[in-house]
Amino acid sequence: MITKKSLILTLPVAALAASALALGSSGCSSKPAFCSNLDSFKQSVNQLVQVEQVNSSTFTEVQNDFNRVEQSANDVVDSAREDFPQETQNLEDQINATTKAFENLPKNPAAGDYVALGLQVVSLAQAASDFEKKASSSCN
Repeated sequence: MITKKSLILTLPVAALAASALALGSSGCSSKPAFCSNLDSFKQSVNQLVQVEQVNSSTFTEVQNDFNRVEQSANDVVDSAREDFPQETQNLEDQINATTKAFENLPKNPAAGDYVALGLQVVSLAQAASDFEKKASSSCN
């Protein structure tokens, strides 16, 4: 049996619970977790593609830039995998292929070796661009 006293106590608790549910489901302008990683990722990719040509004099710069891309890509992939499974898998594949391209360079690379590495960097940049276009719409 509902008494006047129990009704007085129940209504405020129910109102608080309803308010909490409404706030939790509305999103309250919160963005997906990967959005915080997306800016860092875009910056690292932009830095990598600034190098116009991969050769013996730019190799160290490209390698350092790629290391930053790899780290920021891992962060964004880990946080966006659930929302963008296909794009994150493609990005991971390109990161792995670029890592192998660096590892497979001979001790004294020829011009053709640098060209192959440069082409792989272009493939990585394209995958990064595809991912960024898809993911950024969720962060606006």
